[in-house]
Amino acid sequence: DADGRLTYEELCAGFAEEFEPACDGGGLPAHVTSALSRAFEERAIGDVAFQHRYVDKPRFNRLYAEMLFKVFDRRNRGYLEHDEAQQALAFLAPPPPDGGPKPPVPFACPPSLYTEGGELRLTWDWFAMLYRSVGSSMR
Repeated sequence: DADGRLTYEELCAGFAEEFEPACDGGGLPAHVTSALSRAFEERAIGDVAFQHRYVDKPRFNRLYAEMLFKVFDRRNRGYLEHDEAQQALAFLAPPPPDGGPKPPVPFACPPSLYTEGGELRLTWDWFAMLYRSVGSSMR
């Protein structure tokens, strides 16, 4: 409603619509809605001028990044593999003018995030850093 505040109900509806393509039209997975509920309770604020608890823009930005991570952590393991991280970061990019697929988003991670077999295990902390750097250049 453009009041600068997002209630829990507004967040649920907005995230369901925003992430529908990434969820194959099946709605937000249970682990995402559960994480959203917890994150909202941790970050929501209130004041005497507004009867509901809400998040404001700074709190929303972190909440959005957390939900983006959770949506692409489809198996709820607490990390993203390379393909999942690539999809999450590409989700932030606008569609190309020609309507084609979004190009890969280049990113680098420290060796400590890779298994001995060379598989990426991108944790939330590192994803948040990538989100801040890559996301701000795409929005």
